Amino acid sequence: MLIVTSPVARVTYRQVIVIGLVLAPHGSESALGAGLTRVTGSLDYYPYVEGQEVKVSTGQLRASGEVLANPTGGPDDILATGASPAAAAPSGPSSRSAAPS
Repeated sequence: MLIVTSPVARVTYRQVIVIGLVLAPHGSESALGAGLTRVTGSLDYYPYVEGQEVKVSTGQLRASGEVLANPTGGPDDILATGASPAAAAPSGPSSRSAAPS
């Protein structure tokens, strides 16, 4: 996985080989198209905003609704995960299913 956190103007590595997801800001398409030697996986672009935070989680992500609400972050922040997310359900009587009669 390759997560690019700011726009790319050019790539000067001789080879860039990525196995997995490439996530990069819009505006990087030309540079990455020319500079990525081989990509096995998907290449996706996101709207870039100066000062946004890009958080990356690898492995299993277990997150509550509060975490996904990003209470201390900004509206342009990005959460990227290379795992299958599992959202934690609220606990308590209202979250339990009623037994069939």
